[in-house]
Amino acid sequence: MTQARLVLVLSCLGGIAATSGVQGLASAMPALQEQFALSDSAVGWITTVYLVPGVVLALPLGVLGDLVGRRVVWLFGGITFGVAGALCALAPNVPTLLALRAVQGLGFAAVLPLSITILGDAFSGARLLRAQGRRAVAMVAGDFALPVAGALLVGLAWQAPLLAQLVMVPVALAGFVILPTDAPPRRIDRNYRSTLAGAMRLRGMVFVLCVGVVRFVFKFTTLTYLPLLLVREHGASARQAGLVLSISALAAAAIATRMPALVRRVSLGALAMAALSCSGTALVLFAVVPQWWAAIVIGTLFGIGDGVVSVIQDSFVVQSVDPSVRAGAVALSGSVKNAGKLAAPLLMTGLVAVMSIGTAFVLIASLAAVVVIVAAAQRDLRLPDV
Repeated sequence: MTQARLVLVLSCLGGIAATSGVQGLASAMPALQEQFALSDSAVGWITTVYLVPGVVLALPLGVLGDLVGRRVVWLFGGITFGVAGALCALAPNVPTLLALRAVQGLGFAAVLPLSITILGDAFSGARLLRAQGRRAVAMVAGDFALPVAGALLVGLAWQAPLLAQLVMVPVALAGFVILPTDAPPRRIDRNYRSTLAGAMRLRGMVFVLCVGVVRFVFKFTTLTYLPLLLVREHGASARQAGLVLSISALAAAAIATRMPALVRRVSLGALAMAALSCSGTALVLFAVVPQWWAAIVIGTLFGIGDGVVSVIQDSFVVQSVDPSVRAGAVALSGSVKNAGKLAAPLLMTGLVAVMSIGTAFVLIASLAAVVVIVAAAQRDLRLPDV
């Protein structure tokens, strides 16, 4: 296997392992709620504290990836993620659980953006787009498998999905071996700052980042609260709720396989409009679904929208910026994504305190209409060098 292919495999494994901190626990949320006697609004804090480091520290960690090196940051982040995640299984109370989740979030903030950055280091042009498409397929395949795995593991013990996050440790060690040797550390200078700032001013960059925020508001709303909605109000079991999430991820994987061809033929603005319309409509339908099994069809619609947007943001950022600031730019993009992930449980925590989960889903879905209107002004935006 060539060096570039090894990097692609590492990128996929690292990305999937990093998302296990939420997707792998989605089906276990009802069990964690019962174990720690959490209210519906308090459940959101398990995800919230995990995502805060991704908003605050993703950019500094990404800059370290440019200045100190990819291998060091990858190793540090992976080990931190795996060990802290497993220690959550030993938490004696809620404050300890939340503190460990915050530490785990630090590892998440380091590894996930780097799993995108290393693809840009190993591939370019059309080969990079194909590699990003394959990574997107792998990520949504992980979205499919992780909720099912979490549901099966929680059937053994509530601690099992938490202990399973130790899988990140060997991925961290593999990255230290596979990734190219880091260049000597360098300092942040005026040229680095101006190049990074210029990358953020590129036409379409703010739009693409905003689309990513809305995507993750929608996605983390479903990951955190859809299982509770289906179990509580529609008579589903934890495994059935996990199945809905997994089918949604399978639909996202299917559409992601077509994205390399679609982004060459259709503008990013048009793709974003269609994708967010699908996702927003699905959120409304989740709120009124008569039986849990009907949510499988709705989840398919949601997955199609999510799969399209998953490729748009990463492809645009990686292919548009200068390689010397790639890790910093991708990390800033990741920080914006994490803001969306963080906003979802915070919004839902406040909303479900005063209304039903279904009604909150409808209100969250209204964000799609705003972005669809903005996307009309970006209908001619396309990927560079494709």
